[in-house]
Amino acid sequence: MTFLAKPLLLDRDQMVQYILSIPKDGFKPNPNTGVVWNPKGVTLHNAWRPNLSQWESYSEAQKEAWGHNYDLFVKTVDGWHSGPHAAATPEPWSFILADLQADGVHSSCVNHDHFGVEMVGDFAVGADDPTSGLGLRVLEQAANIVAALNIRFGFAADALDFHRNCAHDHHDCPGAQVTPSLIINLIKGRMLEIGGHISVSVGGAGANLPSGAPVPLPPVSEDPVPIPISAAPPVPKAPEPKPELDMAFYTRAARVYKKWLSLGVPVPFAVGMLTAAEADSHIMPFNRDLKDNTIVGWGLYSWPADRAKVIKNRMGVDVSSEQSLERQCEAAWWELTAIETQTRDLILKATHAADAATLIAGLYDGVTDLGETARRQEMANLWTVWLTNNHDFLNSVPSQ
Repeated sequence: MTFLAKPLLLDRDQMVQYILSIPKDGFKPNPNTGVVWNPKGVTLHNAWRPNLSQWESYSEAQKEAWGHNYDLFVKTVDGWHSGPHAAATPEPWSFILADLQADGVHSSCVNHDHFGVEMVGDFAVGADDPTSGLGLRVLEQAANIVAALNIRFGFAADALDFHRNCAHDHHDCPGAQVTPSLIINLIKGRMLEIGGHISVSVGGAGANLPSGAPVPLPPVSEDPVPIPISAAPPVPKAPEPKPELDMAFYTRAARVYKKWLSLGVPVPFAVGMLTAAEADSHIMPFNRDLKDNTIVGWGLYSWPADRAKVIKNRMGVDVSSEQSLERQCEAAWWELTAIETQTRDLILKATHAADAATLIAGLYDGVTDLGETARRQEMANLWTVWLTNNHDFLNSVPSQ
């Protein structure tokens, strides 16, 4: 694995400083093929989701957690040994996601010899505008990353690769609105700025720069929780006077959480499954998910028809009609134990509720939208706060 243990959030100058201090030797082999990484260029991408409107709806904690979510998603759901090396955002900072001395996974045609630089946003025709506002800020951040890589490794700005050049992957990435002239002009301008600032010529490919380990950066939190609990808004303690519906909701939540604990799973697992129940059904056992007036999911965890049928035939619970929350939890545990064993084992290893919620979203619920994944992480942290503050209420709710 060449993911960083925790992605780095670096402002523009820190990003340049970091990239320009990367050793130009000692590259690492691919863990699957043994081929040593030999970078020859940069490939540009756009994430598609979140688009920039979705990004702006995120809390600051969600934005800062996005890099971690991205890495965790492609590692656990896609099974990649790495991902793109960096990601540009419209914020004052961007991400380093993976080891720059090892290959990434981002474009099947050039994974072996190109850095991958992701951009937050959707730059397809009719979507986010890369020439103004947030879109332009993303491109400027991407140009900053690419410019530093070009200088450090001697790449020509005009040689920038787009993911859409890889016919095998069938992607219009980084979006049709991102033209070579638009981004390459930004890159060339930034290369000149960096060259003047660090007193080396662009043509020299950074020959006068240090070849030692990356320079020290501002400390990065060691807390592996993607969205820190301190960032979560307070949740009222129960029981307090509140509408009957709210009390019913929290009572259902307590029953689901206690049931998962009774099944022997650790707390992060139980909170993750409670989070999934809220996201999938508002913790309602008789849930029906509709799409185009057709039911596409049943029960507490919005099981699709094929999975619901297997559970009914092999475990004996009809999740489309079973009213017991506890029995619905048992159906999910049976599925995880009898069929989704690899998924179960990965969730069991999670040491934080937010990570468990991410794994459950991607591997058990099939969520592919990183915005939804981030939302579930924040929900898991909210539940962690609520459960911590409401032991008396939890103990007062009888198991059924």
